[in-house]
This record gives sequence, structure tokens and C-alpha cells, in this order.
Amino acid sequence: MKPIIVITRQKEEGAKLAKALGEDFECIMIPSIQIIEPESWEACDAELKQLNTYDVIIFTSVHAVHYFMKRAKENGKFEQVQLLKAYVVGEKTKDALLAAGIESESLPDKSSSEGLARHILQTEKGIKRMLFPKGELADDRIEKRLQENGIEVKAVVVYRNVKATITEKEKAALKEKFQNDTIKIVTFFSPSAVKNFFEETGWIMSCEKVFFAAIGPTTKKALTLRGVAASIVPSRATAVALAEAIKEFKVSSW
Repeated sequence: MKPIIVITRQKEEGAKLAKALGEDFECIMIPSIQIIEPESWEACDAELKQLNTYDVIIFTSVHAVHYFMKRAKENGKFEQVQLLKAYVVGEKTKDALLAAGIESESLPDKSSSEGLARHILQTEKGIKRMLFPKGELADDRIEKRLQENGIEVKAVVVYRNVKATITEKEKAALKEKFQNDTIKIVTFFSPSAVKNFFEETGWIMSCEKVFFAAIGPTTKKALTLRGVAASIVPSRATAVALAEAIKEFKVSSW
């Protein structure tokens, strides 16, 4: 019987991990978050009207790229966005921005908000204003770090993470598989996914033979705060890297 991996990401994105894992695993998609537009575009639209006052735009997620660029095009501001110097966190975000038609600056050595803030402060001089399209639940560490060093950062919410519904039927099926020890790993791609999943299936924490995987250090921290160890954290925050880490973990631990 193939070991089962639970993927808590949205199905379209989770499919990338399933594909990278290959035929040696059975993957179950149980999305714990849903990504939707903000309640209002008013704040974002206001900043789109004054893009010429910004020196730099920063993105820390693929979703921020998608929703902001979509809105910029709808408002006829795409060409103005292209004129801004862009910084990103993570290879996936860089690829998403490139696919949208914009090249970003070099990635920081440490792929995190803190790493990006440090990278900008070390390499950029004379920057006064930055635009930061982000999710409603995104932390403000990068804003605080840059503002402490005299850079004005304007954050605008361009998407929301809302709790996805896990049906009673899905919960029952999951519980049965956990009790039969067929589920080996549960994967998480964000702190909000951790929060939502455990709120719905808190009993999983008592399952001794289940391991947990986090896409990166921020998600790992969210697991740790719940008293759960992240046994698998890839060196790069990509689906392919996570898949490789899971395969290596299987060989050494099962």
C-alpha cells in the first residue's frame, strides 16, 4: 500500500506537489484555506493612482503578484508598474512576477521577509517609498524593519486567506485513514493553513505515527507554536524541493 500524503493547499497548487511526488505516494487534497479578493479595492486603487511616487515594489507571495497585477491591468496601470524596481521573496514569487512580464532584482540569500529587508538595506541607497501589496494575514516584519531605517512602506491588502470548509465526510474519511496508520505526512504551506487545519482536525495531534512537513521557516514556527514538530522542511520553499525532502525522509525514517 502506498503511503498517503495529505496536502492542505488549494487543489490547483497542491497538484504541483502531487506531481513532484510521483507514483510512489497517494495524495489526498484537503484544502484548509481559500484565497479570495479583498473586501474592498479602494486602498489598492488609491496607490495605483500614485505609482509615480514610489521607488520600489515588493512581493512576498505568488498570490500578491497575481491579485495586484490583475488589478493593475484592470486599472490601466500595468506599464507604470513595470517601471518600478521590484524585489521578491522566494523563487516561486520571482517566477510568478516574471510570468506577469516583470523582472525582479536578485533574491536575498535568506528567502524570508527579514532576509529581503536586510538585503534591500545593504544594497539600496536613496530609496524613500516602497509599495507592498500583500495578504490580509501577512506579517509586518518587513514593513517595520524598513521603516525603522527611514524608508516609507505602504502596505495594501490585495487578497484574503479565508478558512476553507472541510466536510464531515472528509473528516470521517481522514480519521479512519489516520487510525489505520495509512497517512504518513501532512503538508502545510502557510501559517493560516496550519491554524485552520488543526481547528478542524485537532485530534490529529494525538496520532503518534504521523509526520508534519512545512514549506518554510514561518510555517514551521506556526507548527511549533501548536506543540507540533515539523519533521520535514525543504532547503528551498518550492513544491519540488518539498517533494524531494519527503522522498529523502521516507527513505531514512520509514
